[in-house]
Formats: sequence, structure tokens, C-alpha cells
Amino acid sequence: MARGRGRKAKGKDRADAIPSMNDDVHVPQAPTTSTSEPTKKVTIFWDKPPHRARTSRLIAWCKANEDARIKLFSDSAKDAKEQGRKKKQSGVPKETYYQQLAHAIFSNDEDPQVQLLFQANPQAFIKPVQTRFGT
Repeated sequence: MARGRGRKAKGKDRADAIPSMNDDVHVPQAPTTSTSEPTKKVTIFWDKPPHRARTSRLIAWCKANEDARIKLFSDSAKDAKEQGRKKKQSGVPKETYYQQLAHAIFSNDEDPQVQLLFQANPQAFIKPVQTRFGT
């Protein structure tokens, strides 16, 4: 058996194994004469300054929208019972909440390029929000 197999990564290798909290957004650009639809790739940073405000806006929205937050994190009957309340159910798809959350985060972003891309295609920003939640 080769040495090192089955062992946990240590030190530098371990840090490299931790996934990045940054996401790429691919936003369709204006139509061109080519047959393929061009896209613009933008990397969304969450933790590096000055982008920490995105995470702050995400948290603020979750605090202000308790029902949506509970729905996004799949309210369970057990949790509701332990908290002395009824389980919250919604007929609204989770994607609707993710879109509202993306609007709260990116519509007034510090990066004007991100603002413009969000205005051009807000649906493209749902995935980075979902990824930030680990869903």
C-alpha cells in the first residue's frame, strides 16, 4: 500500500482542501452575430474586504425575514415543537426567497460592475447565494 493513502491532510495541504467561499457568476451578454450566447464571468467574493458587506446584508435580510429564513433552512416539526410553535409551511418556492435575498445583497453592491450585471440578469445571482448557504 502506498504511503500516505487514507490519511488526513495536514498543514498546507489541509488548507488547500478547504473549498473557497467565492462563486463565479456567468451573465449572458448582449446578443451578437455568433450562434453561441456570450457570457461574462464575474467572481463573487464574500469574505475579502471590501466584500464582507455582502455577508452582512445576507445576515441582516435573514434576521428581518424570519419566515423566509425558516423556509430556506427547512423547518422541521421537531424544531417547531422544541420552540413551542407550529411548523411553518409556505407555498412559495425556495428560489423566490433566494431571489429576494440576492436582490437585497447585490442590487446596491459596492462594485458597480456587479450592480450592472445583477440588473441585467438577477437570476444568475441565485446560485452564489445558495452556495453561500451550502445548499
